[in-house]
Amino acid sequence: MIKTHIIDPDAVETAQRIASLTGVVTTPERWYTIGATEYWHIAGGIAWPTNEPGAVVIVGVKRTDPITFSVIEAVPAKTVMDLLVEVAKLKELYEPKLADLLQVFWGDWDRYQGLIGDFNLGKRDGGIYLSPPSDFDNSAAGLIYWKTIESYLVSGGKKLYLNGTAAAAEIQKVVGLGVGRMKAATEFPPMVMALGYCVHAIRAARPWEANASSKTYIPTTDDVLSQTAYSEEITLRELFGDTGDLDDSLVATI
Repeated sequence: MIKTHIIDPDAVETAQRIASLTGVVTTPERWYTIGATEYWHIAGGIAWPTNEPGAVVIVGVKRTDPITFSVIEAVPAKTVMDLLVEVAKLKELYEPKLADLLQVFWGDWDRYQGLIGDFNLGKRDGGIYLSPPSDFDNSAAGLIYWKTIESYLVSGGKKLYLNGTAAAAEIQKVVGLGVGRMKAATEFPPMVMALGYCVHAIRAARPWEANASSKTYIPTTDDVLSQTAYSEEITLRELFGDTGDLDDSLVATI
């Protein structure tokens, strides 16, 4: 079962009304369930075929403390068109039940724009869209993403679980052969890069912090009224000249 857990909209409205009076707004938790596993966030990565099959990977940030990353799907595809078909299948399976997640995948958005545009024609779900992860334009991007993956697989501090997916064998291949002089993303196996795009982008954005329960402070109703009164006094002074010192209590609110 795939499900999004989000607070009742009426409760959100109530929280906003309370916040306007108290200055404290509580953001409730939002999380996602796939099977029996709970996730703070779920993202997808796409890497185009090279001399090896391309790949689409879906990664979840598990709702644990500390957080861990888990590979949910890792699907290879020999051609670009095959890959787009596999991505479309995964979007159809997951996206409708995961609120606004998986609308955009991490990856090289520029390489096959025309082909992707043709593929998206007539798609009721909006089609497939990509966004480059951070550091994508770096000439050593592939090595950067590999180092991110490697750091999350270190025993003792392990944060990334491959769950016996196809990604595990591809990562083992890189470990066995060694990185050598590989730097560019296209020099690494696409499956590894699709995973690297996801993990690196998620680590930079830290979306679980936005979904976790939190408290922030906002201007209260009294603060807003004080600011309004101060603004009105400024307007009166501009219209009718100096009418005396501004109220110190108003000045303190700006």
